[in-house]
Amino acid sequence: MQAERRERFWGNYARFAKWVFRTFTRRYTTDIRQPAEPVVYVCRHLNMHGPYTTLKCLPFDVHPMVIHVFFDRKKTVEHMKSYTLAARYGRKARKFSLLAHIMSWIDPPLMRSMQGVPVYREGTQSISTLKRGLNCLLQGESLVIYPDVHYTAGYDQPSEIYEGFLCMGELYYKKTGKLLQFVPLRIDDQSRQLCAGTPVTLRNFRSEGQEAAQKLKQAINR
Repeated sequence: MQAERRERFWGNYARFAKWVFRTFTRRYTTDIRQPAEPVVYVCRHLNMHGPYTTLKCLPFDVHPMVIHVFFDRKKTVEHMKSYTLAARYGRKARKFSLLAHIMSWIDPPLMRSMQGVPVYREGTQSISTLKRGLNCLLQGESLVIYPDVHYTAGYDQPSEIYEGFLCMGELYYKKTGKLLQFVPLRIDDQSRQLCAGTPVTLRNFRSEGQEAAQKLKQAINR
């Protein structure tokens, strides 16, 4: 049975980080309000623009689904040096050693304070991602995911998306008898707005997952 939803469940560190970003970075608005039932928001990553903007802009707490390396300090350093920063700026990984270490002290505790869901895309650990995400939904709390295959791509480069997270739609339906809504989000930089699109639902991942993924991909790539 679904528990009573909570509008606020982030820790103090996450709340402080949200205040900092809302106060000192470009301001975006939204008319999105907490849904009556938990949903999964789906947004482009856009080389961190997606997570930064959605998490500071949504007026209620959501559980971010984030690649597992950002929950561990040492893994954060290696990932930031070898991929995230190097891919963003096109320089050698060693150039970013100091910044990667600084981020390793910020990101893992922030993910925990946000009660984020670690994303594993391969092997048996991927099942733990689905279970943990489903538990959040059954508690009445929403999720947000950034499923780009190429997460450094911008809106000028339509991105393919991973589809495995849609399994939560089938799992949620089996547990509750209700359809889980996957709500596409798009960041409009011209008007500085975070906009929600038409929700997508499914009962059976095997037969409906590909079509649902295509609809979401079209919505977030516009």
